[in-house]
Amino acid sequence: MPTFCDKCGNEIKNENVKFCDKCGAEISGNQNKSNDNTRPVSGISCPHCGQVTQMGMPNCQNCGAPLETGDYKIAIIIGYVTLVIGLIFLPIIFWIVTLIIGIYLLTRKNNKKAKTHGIILTVLPIVLFIILLSLFFVLGFFMYY
Repeated sequence: MPTFCDKCGNEIKNENVKFCDKCGAEISGNQNKSNDNTRPVSGISCPHCGQVTQMGMPNCQNCGAPLETGDYKIAIIIGYVTLVIGLIFLPIIFWIVTLIIGIYLLTRKNNKKAKTHGIILTVLPIVLFIILLSLFFVLGFFMYY
């Protein structure tokens, strides 16, 4: 008989896990079951408890902690570099690249650092574009009159 998560309704395929592999909620009734043969052959090791969990799962099946899969340092650095280059040279082209990188970072799962930088790299080019556009209107208005 299949078990389902009480919080999100996800089907729990391994009856020996303590936490939902989708939302991380504790699975009721599974706390006292043996956990000897629950390790998948290949997967990602949880940084909190060391349990190996199947690849693609957002949360550890043993402790429920989120499994962060990358730090995205290169994308973050490129995002800020293109933002600064956009301030100096061709703003629109580089800010579009910065915006794309920001959206990419926003869509990364289980990584708060990437999402934080994603928000910054998405909002800043839009704000700078609005400022630049308003400067053109103000300067154009004074040049016309």
